[in-house]
Amino acid sequence: MSVRDLLDMAKRNLLARKLRTGLTLLGVVIGCVSIILMLSFGYGISANNRRMMESFGDVKNISVTVDDSGREGAGKAQKNLTARSVQDLENIPHVVDATPVYNANVQVTYRKYQSDFLSITAMDKETYSKMGWHMKNGSLFHGNGEGEILFGSKVVDDFYDPKAPAPSDSDDMDPDEKKETPPPFEASGKTLTFSGANFNMDFGMGGPAPSSSSSDDAKTADLKVAGVIDRTKKMEYDNTAFMTIDGFETFSEKLGLPAPEKNRFDTVQVRVDDAENAEDVSHAIEDLGYKPNGMLDIIKEMDKSMSIINAIFAGIGSISFIVAAIGIANTMIMSIYERTKEIGVMKVIGASIQDIQKLFLTEAAMIGFIGGILGVTMSLLLSWGFNVLGNQFAASQGAEETIVLSYIPFWLVLVALVFSTLVGVAAGYFPAKRAMNLSALDAIRSD
Repeated sequence: MSVRDLLDMAKRNLLARKLRTGLTLLGVVIGCVSIILMLSFGYGISANNRRMMESFGDVKNISVTVDDSGREGAGKAQKNLTARSVQDLENIPHVVDATPVYNANVQVTYRKYQSDFLSITAMDKETYSKMGWHMKNGSLFHGNGEGEILFGSKVVDDFYDPKAPAPSDSDDMDPDEKKETPPPFEASGKTLTFSGANFNMDFGMGGPAPSSSSSDDAKTADLKVAGVIDRTKKMEYDNTAFMTIDGFETFSEKLGLPAPEKNRFDTVQVRVDDAENAEDVSHAIEDLGYKPNGMLDIIKEMDKSMSIINAIFAGIGSISFIVAAIGIANTMIMSIYERTKEIGVMKVIGASIQDIQKLFLTEAAMIGFIGGILGVTMSLLLSWGFNVLGNQFAASQGAEETIVLSYIPFWLVLVALVFSTLVGVAAGYFPAKRAMNLSALDAIRSD
């Protein structure tokens, strides 16, 4: 019996009992929708978590610190980060840049505006040309960057007028007065005054510089904003100001603070050419005796936690598939009882027992496959609907970014179709075996 003949006979037999076939298909559809949607919610949570973590920092950046895990009790000597270490890190395959990193928090004033807590990051000048940033206005540093600073896109939003009246939350207040004050100035090209009164700086292995408790005694330094970086949607960049290391040394000297150490660092930033190579680079950094910390490591830990949740979701959804498999088996068994004489006739006219088994397995597989197609289609529609409603609600709450409540990857669609078909075949195996073992004479004599 050819494959085409099997499909035609299976189709006729299923259509002959439309109601029973339809109810069995409905069970498969419900099972398929249940497991796909349950998994899609888990993958949606994972996608939102990944995007949230990527908004904090760049996955291509790896922060390298001293590995002091074995300093006490294990007799392991601490390996410091030095200028030679930076060269070794830069020679790792897929690394495009390695630079010492210095951080500071300062108070800034511009005319009547001020920002109480500005985060500054200083790196090698060559590093900035490899970051892939686009400038909103202005440009990158000139010369060695002394006397200049680069602003992230949201730095200016933190400036305010300290003499302005505090905003009121009163309901009877004029709506126009309750609006947020727009950025007070375009930063590019402006010269700002930086104060050491609220200064807190990390100077490598030398330790933090002492803070001044009196703003009257605080020294100041003026810096020109060379440019403003276009929005990157990463807090690490958008909410930070940047300087060159040469400019940072002069800057700290003007504020009367100890200069950063030049050959001993607390942190070195390594940038890889592609996020897919970040894991290999991290292993290479560990082999050198240092401790890598990157956004990708955090994301992977979150993915591990979500894999457990996805497994729970899949287990809950699979219950419906088990019920659907029982329905398919019941349908095929009832079909055997109703078609006992037909089976006997098929055997008498020369049909092999393998052909009879293939016929029933084909019918069961068709139920599973068609139910899978309908289930996948309905799952995609429901997933789209959930995402639309979720984003409408998020927008009504003032959210700027889109959210993903349900995410169905393409491979899940393929797996669902294959799985539903295999469930159909597995559910029809024993009924098909029963039909194959029926005696031809007993089958013909049955009513």
